[in-house]
Amino acid sequence: MSLFDYSCRFLRRKILSVVVLITTVAGSGAYATMIDLSVAGSSGNLGSSALFYQSDAQPTGTGVIDPFVRIKGNGNTIDVEQAYNTTVNGTFDVGPADNWNHAITLGDVGLVTVNNELYREFFLDINESSSKAHGYLEQYISLDEIKVYMGGAANSNTTDLSDGGPLGTLVYDFDEDPGDGLDNWVALNYGLGHGSGSGDMSFYLNNSFFDGWAETDNLVFYSLFGEIGDDPGQYNLASGDCDIGSRKHCDFGPSADFEEWAVVRATKTVRLPESSSQMLLLLGVLSAYLLRRRFLAKAYIK
Repeated sequence: MSLFDYSCRFLRRKILSVVVLITTVAGSGAYATMIDLSVAGSSGNLGSSALFYQSDAQPTGTGVIDPFVRIKGNGNTIDVEQAYNTTVNGTFDVGPADNWNHAITLGDVGLVTVNNELYREFFLDINESSSKAHGYLEQYISLDEIKVYMGGAANSNTTDLSDGGPLGTLVYDFDEDPGDGLDNWVALNYGLGHGSGSGDMSFYLNNSFFDGWAETDNLVFYSLFGEIGDDPGQYNLASGDCDIGSRKHCDFGPSADFEEWAVVRATKTVRLPESSSQMLLLLGVLSAYLLRRRFLAKAYIK
């Protein structure tokens, strides 16, 4: 596939994703807000509060970045995976090793300047099956919830996720952002990476959520995966990759080992295209595509 053809495919996915988002906002609320990161180089955002970027950086394993929570999976034997960073084994689905599961402070999370705004950077490494089982493509998984708490007890064993509970003050809730009453989720594709130890997503959270908190205050990061289930119609509308009426099905539940969150402590500046710039780029590719179609049509007539 040529670069031009790939760009056209990427454009199609982007345009259909926008259509899905518009339908979601304008409709009855039956659909959630989907951020599609299942294509290389894709991105999404919830205003300027949270940014999501597909990444295939490598290596990103232990020793290169600082993992702070590993959410253990059990293949297809569980429907969802969930955990927050703690050393207490058996709290939700937290992994057993303390070097991958431990308390962090706000100061442990690197500051990143993105388009002249300050964000805290979190890094996600997913590990799913690259095979097909029971007729389902299993490299996909959904990220369905992120909750960030400040000021609570470190290394807790509670399952109470309430605001002001043992985990502290809830400063960010992915499902409540931007407060439109819709569930949010991120479509992730393990097939874009290079296996375990290579990154899959960068998550930038606006630093304004931490106003008034000290760098030494405890930070708890909770996440949940796999809740969206099999063959979500919303994803098929945007991508055309999964269709319950075809032979190609997609399993967005857990299918293999573990998912791991990490931080990069270094402060850096990242220049990412603004939404308007991305749209101009897409319109440019669309124009080139239409011109090519017109040229080929004329050549065929001759």
